[in-house]
Amino acid sequence: MQREIEELLPFYLNGSLSGDEHARVEAALKANEGLRQQLEFLSAISGAVRSDDPASAAPGDLGLARLRRDIGRQQPGRSALRSVAALAAAFILGVGVMALWPSLDRGPEDAIYEQASGPVAKGALIVAFRPGATAEQISTLLLSVDGVIVDGPSAIGLYRVDLPEGADAGTVVGRLLAAGEIVESAQKAE
Repeated sequence: MQREIEELLPFYLNGSLSGDEHARVEAALKANEGLRQQLEFLSAISGAVRSDDPASAAPGDLGLARLRRDIGRQQPGRSALRSVAALAAAFILGVGVMALWPSLDRGPEDAIYEQASGPVAKGALIVAFRPGATAEQISTLLLSVDGVIVDGPSAIGLYRVDLPEGADAGTVVGRLLAAGEIVESAQKAE
């Protein structure tokens, strides 16, 4: 209760309280010496501020009355709604720009997005091995062409095979297809 009255003291001092609030503050001031001292302190500060710079003084009772009148006239309408909508749109735009800003100056090699399954393997060839081919047969065949499996098997049994730099993918595809008992299909990756 006393804190509420303390918060009302500046308004009591400048005469802007309603009748009920004014009566409550009056009663509290009569009953509490500490509140009276606070009111005297606020009054002294108010007087000192007004006497320091008369050019910046408040417009007084007339200005206060004019302000109250103007506040009473204002009705929230379309202009207020438009202002709120414009502010919301600006906020959303700002958030979107901030979210995208880090990716604007990146090249494809610095891409933020990556598939959940991981990066796509680069393999030069796509190879399907026969179901009966053993791991030893596949390994021996790939060593003979200097190929390395970099991904697979896919859902349909395809492997990506990478070749050393400078290797001719067409020649390697021919050598893999020649091993028909191990390789079912082989082609250059797109």
